[in-house]
This record gives sequence, structure tokens and C-alpha cells, in this order.
Amino acid sequence: CGILAVASYRTPVSTNRLATGLASIAHRGPDGEGILINKLKTGGEVALAHRRLSIFDLSSAGAQPMTYKGRQSITFNVSVFNWPELRSELEEHGYRFSTQTDTEVILAAYDKWGVDCVARFNGFWAFAILDMERPGPPVLFLSRDRLGIKPFYYASRPEMTVIASEIRAINDYLDETPKVNIPELARQLVYRLGDDSDRTIYSGILELEPATNAVLNLHTGEMKRWRYWTLQREERFAGSDEQALNKFTELFEDAVRLRLRADREVALMLSGGIDSSAIAVAV
Repeated sequence: CGILAVASYRTPVSTNRLATGLASIAHRGPDGEGILINKLKTGGEVALAHRRLSIFDLSSAGAQPMTYKGRQSITFNVSVFNWPELRSELEEHGYRFSTQTDTEVILAAYDKWGVDCVARFNGFWAFAILDMERPGPPVLFLSRDRLGIKPFYYASRPEMTVIASEIRAINDYLDETPKVNIPELARQLVYRLGDDSDRTIYSGILELEPATNAVLNLHTGEMKRWRYWTLQREERFAGSDEQALNKFTELFEDAVRLRLRADREVALMLSGGIDSSAIAVAV
């Protein structure tokens, strides 16, 4: 899917630029699009926009941006594989659902556990949740998956913040000619250093780092970021080689099983290497 969100703190959102930015990432979601705009008490507006690639509940009930119980709204690019288990857990807490989507489950999880909900997600994601009902000023809760599989870029200006799956959508909304960040370009291409910071090769455009959450205050534009997960080094496996193989097989087959969940047919691309061949055997 493709996401685009604009927080304009003092003035209305430009609907023409929003449409242009969304059109630039149409290739990410051929199954539909949606736009949701809310007014702010400061005179500004916040907009969520989405291009949909439908995987679960292919009906219009799964369209985004989606609002849950009139409280929180979301635009996301996400695959949370354990959403059926999370849904069952939330139903035990009294939550009820009207769709067969992971979207609704993620919104209910945020409603129940707040920003700590991401610790329960098994998958990868980039999303923006608009919370207009929380105590204090309204916020956008932003999150990116643990390994940064899903893209998440943003540009902060004094008057607005623009968030998107791709840099082109940000530039289209801001109507700016991108300026190359020469030191970062050299770091990535000449010295072949990994993309391991919030910098991009364009000046003024950042990315939300992997395993990072952020809360954007929609009255002041202040953004607070924090890491919610760090890879921990584990001690050497204490069992035998056979036990290690059995444990790896269990984890591997479970990972494949979860990724086969979909309301569409699933295809496998084979390269002939050991990884894709092992996946084919597990399927």
C-alpha cells in the first residue's frame, strides 16, 4: 500500500497537492484510494490519504483511511501476520469488529494498549494513526517495523509536516525541487555505508528509523521519537545439533505459515537459491 499524511498547523491542507502526491504513489495500491481530512482548533488541518493493495477483506469494508469507533483513524502500509490472534485477544476484552481486516485490529490494539501496541505485532509496517480524542492536543502516532522493511519518509517544516511511503509524494505535496544531500550521497554510494540513520540523499527529507515510534503534536509540530525495540544478542544454543535443527525448523515453518495468510492467491518466486527453495518446501 501507499500512505500519505499531511499536518498543516495553521492553514488548510491543499487538496490539489494532496491529490497529486497520492497519484504519484498509485502504483503501490491499485485497488482503491481514500482521503480523510480533519480540522484542527489552531485553524489548520490534518489529512490522511491511502492507496490500497487489498490482502484481507477485499470488499470496500477494508478501505482506508479507516476510523475506529469515531476515535482514531489510520493510514498504513502493513502486514501484521498475527492479527487473527490479536483479534481474539481483544474480543476477550470486549472489543467487537465489523470487518475481516488487520486494519481494524490495529486500531483496536492502539485503543486498548496505546503506543505499546506495536510490541504485540508480528510483521512489518509503516503507519500513521490520528488520535483526536486523547487528553491534550491531538497527535499523529507514527511507527515503523523493527527492521525497517516498510518505507517511511517525512519532511518537517515550520508550518507543516508531510509523511509518505515515497519521497516523490512528499516533494509533490511541498511543490519543491529536491536538493541532493551530497555528504549523505557520498556516504551511501562512494563509501558504501549502510542506510543506518534518519538521513536520506535529499536535504530536508528524513526517514523514520527502523524500530522507532514517534508522536507528532498537531498544535505545535513537535515530534518526539523513541526506539521501541533493540536486537538482543542471545547466548549460544545449549542443546544438541539435532535440537537446534528442530528448533530452527519450527521457527522457519511458523514464519512461512503466517505469511501465507491472505484472501488472495499466494505466489512464490523461486531464484533457485537455498532460501527460496526452503520456503517452497515449507509451503
